[in-house]
Amino acid sequence: MKLSALSLSLSQTGVPANHFLIFPEGDAVKAKDGRPFDAPAWIMKKDNGMALAASLNQSAKDLVIDYEHQTILSKENGQPAPAAGWLKAGSFLYVDGVGLCSNNYEFTAKAKDYIDNGEYRFKSPVVLYNKAGVVLGLHSVAITNDPALSILDELKPALLTAAITIPQTKPQQQENSMNPLLALILASLGLAETTTEEQAIAALNQNFADIKSKATAKGLMLDDGKLLASLSAEIDKVDEKFATAQAQEPDPSKYVPIEVVTALNEEIAKLQGNQKDPAEELVAEALSNGQLLPAQESWAMLYAQKDLQGFKDYLSRQPKIAALTQSQTAGKPVSTVPTTVALTADVKLVAAQLGVDAKDLASSMA
Repeated sequence: MKLSALSLSLSQTGVPANHFLIFPEGDAVKAKDGRPFDAPAWIMKKDNGMALAASLNQSAKDLVIDYEHQTILSKENGQPAPAAGWLKAGSFLYVDGVGLCSNNYEFTAKAKDYIDNGEYRFKSPVVLYNKAGVVLGLHSVAITNDPALSILDELKPALLTAAITIPQTKPQQQENSMNPLLALILASLGLAETTTEEQAIAALNQNFADIKSKATAKGLMLDDGKLLASLSAEIDKVDEKFATAQAQEPDPSKYVPIEVVTALNEEIAKLQGNQKDPAEELVAEALSNGQLLPAQESWAMLYAQKDLQGFKDYLSRQPKIAALTQSQTAGKPVSTVPTTVALTADVKLVAAQLGVDAKDLASSMA
């Protein structure tokens, strides 16, 4: 939403007596310098004018009339921002063919002197508007001598006595009872502020149809006459079912306590850790009982790991040689002097049975 100050001047016919015109009716209001630059023009029509008047009347505070927009500029220049007058709370109304007005306002004695002496002649509202240029808010009004627009009535001494001659009255009744509801519908549906009532009703009906279709697909039966209320009731039922399910104890026939599962996993891990490689066990046994020579260990391990049953068949054909299971040094240190073992007939026989070279067998026995 944009904020802009505009100055307006000159007499304008049709303004009711004792009314302070704040912003004129029109859909192509522009300043002499070309503003607004970020919208086609400022728009003040009956619908947004009545809504704005109703919104302003909800506040219990009077709206300030200042000098040269000092209420806004004081934050920048550090100067005080005295009031020149006040638009009284609850005094805002929209006059057909005229625009946004106040029927209960007053000026300070100092401001009256300025206006009586011709030192201030114009007024300038600070309005808030959307991208389309629709005026949606009013920040303040200033008295000024540098008008940007020339379509509002000039400040006149007669205006200064309006607050004295007009008793405190209730704001003019506006036909805007549906505006707050329309605003709520537009906000709920994410529609633009410029959406018409007919467009809003069509969008709302489509939204209701979508809700009912999705609910029916989920097995929910909604009352067409009380769609939102019945939808809320169905949601409550779902919440109750969820709460009941959370409160129920688990069925022991369908669920195992987490402690049991944890203990079982630990036992499985232990069993897996205690398992030994059958190939390693078989090769170790064959080495210990003399069916294999130490020089055959690597070959035997590869054979057993690749074909365990074939390796068992091979071992079943090998004799157990007790001499190969005993230390040849009887516990004495191994001599570093090469020892030669004769290739006797027995050594050759054993080598043939083991399928190894007789010289290698003789060397291992030295």
